[in-house]
This record gives sequence, C-alpha cells and structure tokens, in this order.
Amino acid sequence: MLLLDSALASDAHRAAELGYVSGATTNPTLIAQSGQPAREVIAMLLATLPGPVFYQPIGTTSEAIVAEGRAIASLDPSRVVLKLPCTLAGLAAGARLRGEVDYGFTAVFTPAQVIVAAAAGGRYVLPYLNRLTRLVGDGPGIIRQLASVARDLELVVASIKSPEEAVAALAAGAHRLTLPLAVLEAMAHSPLTELALEEFQRASRPPTSATTGHAP
Repeated sequence: MLLLDSALASDAHRAAELGYVSGATTNPTLIAQSGQPAREVIAMLLATLPGPVFYQPIGTTSEAIVAEGRAIASLDPSRVVLKLPCTLAGLAAGARLRGEVDYGFTAVFTPAQVIVAAAAGGRYVLPYLNRLTRLVGDGPGIIRQLASVARDLELVVASIKSPEEAVAALAAGAHRLTLPLAVLEAMAHSPLTELALEEFQRASRPPTSATTGHAP
C-alpha cells in the first residue's frame, strides 16, 4: 500500500529498514536530483525494496516512450512499472506495450482521463493530491471522482505532503500511496504514543524508598 517517492539511495535504504514500505516511484525530476543515470537509479531501487518500482519515460512521442520504457523494463519486467503520461502519445505507447510490461498513467486530473487510461490497458492511474488541491481546490474530492470510475484500475496517489493528506487520499478511494521519506516516517509518530510509552516506563520501574515510605 505504501511506496517511497524518491530516487535517492539513502531514502531507499531507510525505507527498507522501516519494514512497511513495499516499493518506490520516481519521476524525471527526482532522478535528475539524484545525479545518477536513470538505469542505475531503477536498478538500485529494485535491489533495495521488494515491491514494484515505477519509472516515467521522458520521451514525448509514442515511439520514444516505448523504446525507453522497454529499455528500463528489461531490468526486471516483473517489477518495473512504467508511468506513462496521460497524453495522446502516452496512451498510444501504452497500447503498444500492452502485454509486455505493467504500466499506468500519470498526471491524471479528470475522470475522463481515467476512462481512456483503462481503455489503453493501464493497470494504474497516478493523480497528484496536493497539486489538485492547489490548482482545483478540493484534491480529495477529485480523487473520489477518479476512484468512482477507476473500476479495475489501481489508484496510486502521489503529491502527498503530510500524514493528514495521506489519510484523506485513502479515505477518498486510493489503493496505494507514494510518499516522501519524511512523510512515511511522520505517519508512525504521535505525541500521544510517546506519552503512553513514558507512562508504561514509569509504571515498570521498581519502587524506591521515597515511593514506598520505607527508610533505606
């Protein structure tokens, strides 16, 4: 259910240590920030995390998208998932890749795009929650609309900036979330948990003379 949204080796290793992160998503910006070639980044993520690793080709024509997608998917066709742009070129590329590799469509903003993504053989749609909220005003509401027509598609919601947004995305119908490492870690914390654990620690300590009333 939870994926790491990062192309950094340090983030991937930390996410693997957490034990509740299954795979990773990347995009051209994240890979550029890593300073490593895309092929090396995807190979590292495949070696570090057990689940699917999403890669977004940067080509703008269907031919370029297909060629790049096939090259990266060859690293592990059973686990690499291609994130194709929900454009006419991206949809055409998906139709050509059908049956070769899993793929989904990214930058999805409308229910109509979900419908054509399904018709093009996509397994996933990847909308941006926080960006939808900033641009449209009701990100969770749009996610709910997308979920209502997704049917057999998996909704992998990205652009999540806080644990509260993560909860809102799941409540709106998301199947998976992809999150920065900081948000993945923040989801495990609550000050009330720390308070409860401190109380348990105090209660488990042996009584002292001051608390029992007996002199040493």
